[in-house]
Order: sequence, then structure tokens, then C-alpha cells
Amino acid sequence: MPPLRLSNKALLSVRKGCDMNAFPPSAPPRSLSSWRWISIVALAILHSSFVIGAPPPGANHRISVAIDPRSGSLAGSDAIEGALGERVEFTLNAALTVSSGSDAWRISELTTPPKGDRVGINEPGHGSALPLRRYLAERAAEGALVVSFAGTITHAVTAEGEEYARSFSSTPGIIGLDGVYLGGAAAWIPEVVSSSPLFTYELTVTLPSGWDAVSQGARTEHERDAESTRVQWTVDTPTEEAHLIAGKYFEYTRSTGAIEAQVFLRSDDPNLATKYLEVTAQYVQMYSQLIGPYPYKKFALIENFWETGYGMPSFTLLGPQVIRFPFILHSSYPHEILHNWWGNSVFVDYARGNWCEGLTAYLADHLVKEGQGQGELYRRDTLKKYRSYVGEGDEISLAEFRSRHSGATEAVGYGKSLMLWHMLRRDLGDEEFTRAIGRIYRRHQFESISFDEIEKIFSETSGRDLAPIFAQWVDRKGAPELTLGVMPPDEAHPDYSIVVTQTQSDDPYHLRVPVTVLYEGSDAAQSFTVPLHGISGGPAPRSLSVSLTGGRRPLWIGVDPSFDLFRRLDREEIPPSIGEIFGAEKAVIVVPVASEIDAEVLVNAWDPEGGQFSVVRDTDLESIPTDRPTWIVGRENRFAEGARARAEARGVTIGEARLRFGAESVATSGHCFIVVDRHPEAPAQTVGWLGLDSLAALPGLARKLPHYGKYSYLAFEGNEPTNVVKGQWGTDRSPLVWRHPDFKGTPPTLPKREPLARLAPVFDPARFQSIVESLADPELEGRAVGTPGAKRAAEWIASRFQAAGLEPGGSDGTWFETWTEPGPLGPLTLRNVIAVLPGTRDDWNEQSVVIGAKMNHAVDVIANKIEAQLGDSGKVVRAGRRQGLHGGHGGSL
Repeated sequence: MPPLRLSNKALLSVRKGCDMNAFPPSAPPRSLSSWRWISIVALAILHSSFVIGAPPPGANHRISVAIDPRSGSLAGSDAIEGALGERVEFTLNAALTVSSGSDAWRISELTTPPKGDRVGINEPGHGSALPLRRYLAERAAEGALVVSFAGTITHAVTAEGEEYARSFSSTPGIIGLDGVYLGGAAAWIPEVVSSSPLFTYELTVTLPSGWDAVSQGARTEHERDAESTRVQWTVDTPTEEAHLIAGKYFEYTRSTGAIEAQVFLRSDDPNLATKYLEVTAQYVQMYSQLIGPYPYKKFALIENFWETGYGMPSFTLLGPQVIRFPFILHSSYPHEILHNWWGNSVFVDYARGNWCEGLTAYLADHLVKEGQGQGELYRRDTLKKYRSYVGEGDEISLAEFRSRHSGATEAVGYGKSLMLWHMLRRDLGDEEFTRAIGRIYRRHQFESISFDEIEKIFSETSGRDLAPIFAQWVDRKGAPELTLGVMPPDEAHPDYSIVVTQTQSDDPYHLRVPVTVLYEGSDAAQSFTVPLHGISGGPAPRSLSVSLTGGRRPLWIGVDPSFDLFRRLDREEIPPSIGEIFGAEKAVIVVPVASEIDAEVLVNAWDPEGGQFSVVRDTDLESIPTDRPTWIVGRENRFAEGARARAEARGVTIGEARLRFGAESVATSGHCFIVVDRHPEAPAQTVGWLGLDSLAALPGLARKLPHYGKYSYLAFEGNEPTNVVKGQWGTDRSPLVWRHPDFKGTPPTLPKREPLARLAPVFDPARFQSIVESLADPELEGRAVGTPGAKRAAEWIASRFQAAGLEPGGSDGTWFETWTEPGPLGPLTLRNVIAVLPGTRDDWNEQSVVIGAKMNHAVDVIANKIEAQLGDSGKVVRAGRRQGLHGGHGGSL
């Protein structure tokens, strides 16, 4: 039996998971007009023909299981068809008993165990070992190999520790009253040893009434009654593993032709569901146009029963808190959608490293930030994370990266990889880069590929041999380090010159170093590239001098000012941050001796395995340590006054009544704060001051602080602390920036780079015109008060409010408030359409927003009708609302 494949394990889906806490809030999500869904259909129609060239799967599984959440058990069978031969080996979870389901095959258990137990994430220290059993099936007659199995799968969800800013809770598989999670790591269906690791399947699940199940592919049957639920999912594209997710869900669906968007929530929340349905359509369309047609027939958001960020083919499994963060819609969520192109349809050959996380982060997280004009800041934070978390002993190459399980592995596998794609794009240009990723998708859909295949396509597309470049960034550990030297003119050299030098201890890298210069008398800076790369394949130079010709005096010079190169930042390029303390190999926590602060709360949260953080009392130290970062805990700490003085120098005031962070301030009472700065005597070390207003807030702060690694100062409110202030110090002491002594201005503003793609605008003039024409149709009688046309218009508006996830606001629980008023020809029956958006925050739970809009233009229409009936006997005074004839009264919202 071959070694267990890393690419065929369920919890490896974490490699495709969102960085739940890594992304700062972005712009508020925009709603999507329904016309946008129609435009997806043309893209989706291409789906069936697009995958014709996919490699044939090794087998097809027809799976039928019954789930009992109360007992944690399942019972079922798997009919396996394909080119199986006469003897077939397969493995299965050791907790499941096996029997043959037909006379066509004889099944026996092999005494030789599989080569290794199944591991949840296949990285050291993560995932629980799951014992397997190995079986041999021998053909006795023609027919499918039917394996019947039954047993319990109840592996608890266990936390694997914060790991510098990422909490990992996982399970190989679980069936329980909270829900069901089964994937490849649970080994809950037979894994056939064959020449192809890919397969297709049809899954039929029976569950108790009120439950539902979701899997990959398309739902082909769905029956629910008072006794049970029966649902079938069909996966007709090759896949690496089979998932079964089940729970008690509220389902929301929007059909878009061949592509269906679905949301499965554990509580009824149509407003939240609508946001995800709309954003799904936008991102599916954007990526279909950028890369190629979406490979599946649905994309579903499923709310999990513990905090996760898993991405599987055609759906994502997000935790209950994660999906309710507003910024997730335009940060982690597009990351999960994009994984259906990278990782979930073009698979990863892990023998040469996991390439898909960095590419997905670049085309999702970075792309969104670049579209907001924050691409430079995102890249700086990416490089800063590498500087903070990757020490000499933590370095791995991209070829060695499999999945994220620490700050260091994330900084390499996501950050260094992301920068590789960015440098390729900068080198080749947007058009060639986009053409290359499209070719990767078209040629290798439903295949496992490595950096090698990717390099060949980029080389082919560009017409250049990029193998040395890929080898440099994929196979080599570490990062280049740069310095800038500026030489003024002299008698022998009439022009200024710059010298760019690589200072890392190992061999020079082949680099194209961007340089920007602002000259005296010029309003705009000029940029060029310093070629620190070998000629004709020779070694790269460590240093290169460039003359700034033209006789003009430079005022400001910056090397890589937009952070376009992957490199190890100099400490002076980045502001001090919380992440520098959490990323250190050793750090110290100093607590005041006269305090009830329990430092073990911090140690247990930040250092569960022990060895990183040590705890000392403030009276045991003469001064703050200079050989490691330090946490100063408590306002009464003897080192707090020094921290206060450093904070005031940064514009932060820790007062008795107010905490002031520049222009922002909050009350001191009820708030905790964190301020980080350089050690006054050892700038290489970082010192953080944590001030508590309440000891009850300490556990929450301990849990949350690792998720705010990039910030220099923070303020939290309450005992289950909520972040209310956050920010980073500025920095103007970079060794890669030179200023002329006479230059008193600000650094030049560099042009913002346009992202590779943007979401289509929500507003569609054609659709808006169509709505206007429909509501102005003569058959609606002008939507005049009391007419059938007004009634139909009101019902249409109510249906739109319902689709948007609003709640009915009428006193009888409907969308309408009906009453009568006297009119010239007798009583008029009037009604308003009322929609309500209730508050969801705890302090807004008694508040609501009432949505209003004008529905008709009835005044002249109905007045003219009345006058026609009155003849010469009278005229109608168009006095408006009080007479019941004003359009706002008859149809305002």
C-alpha cells in the first residue's frame, strides 16, 4: 500500500481555510441587485463542456448512510464501481465494523496495518491520530464492490492552541447532537487503493426529522416529513475526498441557472443570508471572468457548530462568530470562494509544497485590499509578519510548506508565496500574468500539480525561462535584506549616485529592485529598477551602483517604497507591534507584586506548551530585560511610569478619566488598553504595556490579543472585551529611505495600482429602468389609492423586502398596515407597506430601522377619475396627505 496521501485527508481542508482573525475590517458589504445573478448564468452554462477534458476518476461510490446524532452512530453501504481489477485493498475507520453487502466480492481484514494512522491535519502537533483497518476484497462474480459498515464516530473537537494568532480546534470526525462533520480524515467511507486518488460519488443520507445534510456537488433529491429527512448529493466531477456535513439548518437559496447559491444557518437570519447570497454571486462572476468558469453547480455557506474556516469543493464551513463579522464578506469569504479554483479543482501535489494558499491569498485578500487602495499596506503587513514570526530556526522553504500550523508557517506558506505571485505579476505585467493563471486552470483542472507545472506555464506564457526564478523563491529558505547608500557629487562624479546592497549572510538573490526618486523642481516622483541579477545566468551581484544622471538634485530616494519585493524588513521600516512579542522565541511577563493579577491566565493562553513566556514580579527586576521582549502588566506596575512616558511621546495619554490615542479617546473606566513601543535602551526589543480596568477582562484579553499582532496600540471595552480602538505607529526612519537635508516636505505619494479584477457594480441602470417601466405600466392604474394596481404594486414591494431579508412591520405580523379614510366617493381602504430591520447588537435589541420609500404618484390620477365622475357638480382640491389622496399616504413605506 502506498503512503497515505496528504492531499486526500479531510482536515487538510484547513489549508484552504479562511484566516478568521487575520483581516482588518474592510468596506461595508454592498448589496447585490438581482439582475447580477442573471449574468452568472452564461458563465455557468460553460461548466459541463469545460470539464470534459478532466482525468477519469479512479472509482465511483454510491454511498447510502443513516445518521443517528443521539448515539453518534452511522450505518450504511458503499457500492464502488470502476476499473477495480480482481483484488482491491481499501482502508476504513477502525471504529466501523465491515461486512460485504453482496455475493460478488469476498471481504477479509488484513493483519498488516496501514502504513500510518490517519492524522487530522498531517502536521506535527495537530489533529488526532485516527486508527484505520485495512481490508482485502476479492472478486467472486461480476458486480460492484459493496461494503456495508456501521459504528460510532464521536471524536471530540479539541483546541490545538493559539499558535501566535491562530486558534486551531479540530476533529477527525464527529456525529453528535450539535451536528455532524465527516470528511476524508474520518475515513468514514472505504478509501480504495488505486492508481488514481480521485473519485466521484453519489451520497444518500437519512437523518431524523428537522435535520438536513450537505455535501459536495449538486443536491439531486430532498425529501422531508415528520419522521425523517432524506437527501441525496451527486458529485460528478473528480474529487479527493467525500464530506458529509449535517445539522438543523435554516436554508436560503438563490438559483442562477446552472449555479446555485445556498446558505445554511443554525438560526433563522434572512438578512445575514441575503448578504452572503449576494456576495457569492459577485465573486463567482468576478473570478469566472478572471480565471475561467466556476467548476461546480453550487456554492454554499454552512454555519458550523464550532469556529472553523474550512473550504471544501463547492462549499465553505465557517464558525458561528466568523460568519457574523461584517468584514468577512470581503476578506475571508472571497478567499473560500476562490479556493474552488485553486485547491478544490486544481489540486495540490504536496510533494513539492502547497502553492494554492499563497495564490488564493493574493487573488482574494490582497486583491480586495488593492481595490481599496491598501495594497501597499497589505504587503507591508505581510512582510512584517515574516519579520516578526520567522526566526533563523523557523525558516522553511515554500517547497516544504504543507499547511499552516504556526505564525512562522503562515508567514512562509501564505506570505512568501503571496509575494512570489506579486513579483511575477510585476515582472510579467497584468496581461501575461492573467493569461498564465487562466492556462493553469484550463490545463490542470481536476489534476494535482506542483510549482513545477506552474513554472512551465509561466515560462511558456512569458517566452522566458523562469525556472531559476521559481527555484530561488520555492526551494531556497530565507529572504534577501537590502540597504541604500547615497553618494553626493564630487569633482570626479558630477551626479548623485545610489548603491543598493544585499546584506544577508548567504548568497545574493536575483532581484529587480524598484527605486523611486523625487527631484528638486518636480511635482511627481520617478521610478526605475536596479537590476541586481546575474547576466546570462551568472551569479547575482551583491551590490550595484547607479548614477542619477541629469544634474538634478534628488530630494527623496526610496528603495522598494511600495513593498513590492519579498525581503526581510529592517526593524526601522516597521512600527513596533504586538506580534513582535508573540513571535519571539523567549519573552517575559512582568506583573506587579501588589496585585491580584494572575499571570498564569496569560501563560496558559499564549504559551500552552510552555517554554516561551516566563513570569516575574516587578520587584524582582532592576530594569526591563534587554535580551527579550517584555509585557508590563497592570497600571500599578513599577515599570508603568516609563511606559506611560513613552506612550505620551507617541501622542497617547493614559489619564484618570480618559484614554486618548491621538484623535480617538474613550473613557478610562470600563476600558483596558495595550501600548507597544521599542525598549528605551535596546531598540531590538519590544515592550508592551497592558492596563486593566477589571480583572474579569483578563481571560478575554488573553484570548484575543494574539489576533491583533500587527497593531501598536489597542483599547478594549467591557469584561468580555470588545475592541474599540486600534492602530499602528508611523515610521520614518527606514534605512531604505534617504532625504536631502534641505527637504522638509512629505514623501511623494505613489500611484495606486489597479487590481487585476473588481466586483461588478451593484447598481445597474438597465435594471433600474426596467423596474421603473414595470411600476409605471398603465395596467397598474398609476398605483392610485384604492385601486387593484396599487395593491399589486404593494405586494411586489413586500416580496422585494422579504427577499432582502427584512422583517414585516405591520401590526398584524404582515407586511401591510391597512386602514380606511373618508373620500369624496365614500370610504377609501388604504395601506402602507412596512419593513423593519431590527437591531442585532445587545445594546440595540430594542431598536429598529423602519425602511421607507414612495410607492405611487396617485394624486392627479385619482383626482382626475373623481372629477370625471362628479361631472359639473364639483372639483377636487388637491390638498394632499390629509385628504387621503396623497401618494405618500396611499403607498409610502
